[in-house]
Amino acid sequence: MTTVFLDFETSGLNPYYADIIEIGAKTLSSNAYFEALVKPQSGERLTYAISEITGITPKMLMYHGKDWKNAYMDFYNWLLDNLDPNETNTIVCHNGIAFDFIFLKRILRDLREKLDTDISIFEKINIVYIDTLPVCKRLFVNLRSFKQVHLAEKLRIKNYGEHRALADVCTLRDIYVKILVHLAKRGITTSEEVLAYANLDI
Repeated sequence: MTTVFLDFETSGLNPYYADIIEIGAKTLSSNAYFEALVKPQSGERLTYAISEITGITPKMLMYHGKDWKNAYMDFYNWLLDNLDPNETNTIVCHNGIAFDFIFLKRILRDLREKLDTDISIFEKINIVYIDTLPVCKRLFVNLRSFKQVHLAEKLRIKNYGEHRALADVCTLRDIYVKILVHLAKRGITTSEEVLAYANLDI
């Protein structure tokens, strides 16, 4: 089974309209990772406020960012290279339901509708999508904040950085490993069971 951790840095907080400005992804069981700065699809200039939060500047995107078409296609191909079509795979995000999973759906939609890409191979892959936010809210009821930085502090793991995609992904990986230890004590061991736990089904 392949587990992929995923994070997007974006030009705003609205997942239906904001541009993706950085993609970060990493597998759990190997050193495979994906990292790319992305030129805003809308062509709009990155705001000062977002640059302050992320450390990503318009100049960085201009000189080091990939065109969104190339970035999306490269990321899609990386996913196909690392997901196993013969097993159940897991894609993990923090606040994925309200944010990152929406951006992933937008990437797939743009590949299909704007770039005329056949994404049927991806659609046939068995993937369990896990948002660690509801899992952590159920596991750590009295925690004052469920931001990754505070979860890392709670679980006594390294925080690799905030608001850069690959750094967030590395922190999330370590958080998820710790979460799995807690859940295993409750008899929850598979990704399907983790999802059921997040959804209050078990």
